[in-house]
Amino acid sequence: MKDVELQRKLQEDEAERKRNEKEAYERSKQIRLEKQRLEAAQEIFLEEKEKVRRLLVQQEEQEAKERAERMLKEKAEREARARIESEKREKDRMEKLRKIIKVSNSLEREQVISK
Repeated sequence: MKDVELQRKLQEDEAERKRNEKEAYERSKQIRLEKQRLEAAQEIFLEEKEKVRRLLVQQEEQEAKERAERMLKEKAEREARARIESEKREKDRMEKLRKIIKVSNSLEREQVISK
């Protein structure tokens, strides 16, 4: 009788061990799957992070380009205004010189006539 009980106990222990091994295998399998999901999620996150970084760099480059273009335009406008002012001053100076020459010529004629 003891042999039968001992045999049954051994069979129960073996069945328990197999159940435990199966549960351990399933837990291990679930852990591996979860690890794979986490690694995939991390890879996606890193890819998205890189996309955002590239977009930010692109945006900064575009803003720098726009600033440079705006500065060049403002410089060109300042130079154009300065050139126009210079031309206007030169024109005014030439006009004054013409008037002076005209007055000078008139005075010379009057002096010649009065002699």
